Amino acid sequence: MPTLRFPAFRDAAGWEAASLGQIARLEYGRSLPDASRRGGPFPVVGSNGIVGYHSESFVPGPAIVVGRKGSAGEVSWIDSACYPIDTTYYVENIAPSQVSIEFLYRLLQNAKLDQQSDPSAIPGLNRERAYRQAVAIPSSTEQQRITACVSSLDAVIAAQGRKVEALKTYKRGLIQQLFPREGEVTPRLRLLKKKVIQEWTSARFGDLLQKSSVAVDVEPARTYREIGIRSHGKGVFHKSPVAGGVLGEKRVFQVVENALVINIVFAWEQAVATTSVSEAGMIASHRFPMFLPKSGACDVRYVKAYLLTKAGKHKLGLASPGGAGRNKTLDHKELNDLRLPVPPSVEEQTAIANCLAAIDASIALEVRKLNSLSQHKAGLMQQLFPSPREI
Repeated sequence: MPTLRFPAFRDAAGWEAASLGQIARLEYGRSLPDASRRGGPFPVVGSNGIVGYHSESFVPGPAIVVGRKGSAGEVSWIDSACYPIDTTYYVENIAPSQVSIEFLYRLLQNAKLDQQSDPSAIPGLNRERAYRQAVAIPSSTEQQRITACVSSLDAVIAAQGRKVEALKTYKRGLIQQLFPREGEVTPRLRLLKKKVIQEWTSARFGDLLQKSSVAVDVEPARTYREIGIRSHGKGVFHKSPVAGGVLGEKRVFQVVENALVINIVFAWEQAVATTSVSEAGMIASHRFPMFLPKSGACDVRYVKAYLLTKAGKHKLGLASPGGAGRNKTLDHKELNDLRLPVPPSVEEQTAIANCLAAIDASIALEVRKLNSLSQHKAGLMQQLFPSPREI
């Protein structure tokens, strides 16, 4: 019996116990199609879902595809005929009178097949062990109610996902208008409503910001917390607290509020952020230099916003000579010599920073809603199906 049941079925008999092998067969996908014949109406399906399209198919739709190698146990629903590749299994419903294809998909989603993986370097789903997985099956009417419920929730999640992507697309388009394009001096969109608006200029990074280096004398008995910077503009993160004795002779510096901070090893990958009151009093290694605005020269949030554009990434790459990865270290002199486009007033810089910060806040809010819906679905699925242990 599941924990949660629709009112019409609360007095009905319990579900029928079975093994997965009694209702489904997992068949091997085929090798990836010849590249010269790719492109067509039929999805090519890998362990993580659709990876392309092909002119031929060999599995009729709707189809269920389960990851076999890599993302083992990942379950995908494909509405049309498709071409599952050799890192997957495609599912054959061998008991259609007992279980519908739609319910079988939900059953597999809830079965936690990743727990049946082989302990190898590349996770692999063991088919024979998966067949022994305990499952339970309700009546066809209850199957329909469950699949309709979960499908409606999937539709809400998909709509929320589209909303998040729409906001991200909107932000990308707005950035293209808020900053000058290549070969242009002034952006297409100005946020300050004044009768006469001066053209933008350019300024050296070193003329806008100055480095903040307040060294910290580490006390062995004291607890400290370091910061790190994520790539692709994903912000600051806080490392676990550590005793000063563990830091040893490591050079660390005091984190200051409202500073531009850069990871010099991954600056080329836009590991750029600004600090907040949450980081004040923490420490940072020499790999995370911090910069404060010179008197009235700039808004650090604007500088960060520019460095996170495509043009900004290019300039950070120019200031990070060397090979790939950890060999591309940011050069401080090159950084100071970078020329950045700047509005004629800090007021306009702040307006741009506020605009983009508001959109980022909206995106973060909608992402939290999306995550909440996904967590709700996961919890709901656990209650709508009996657990394998109970079976």
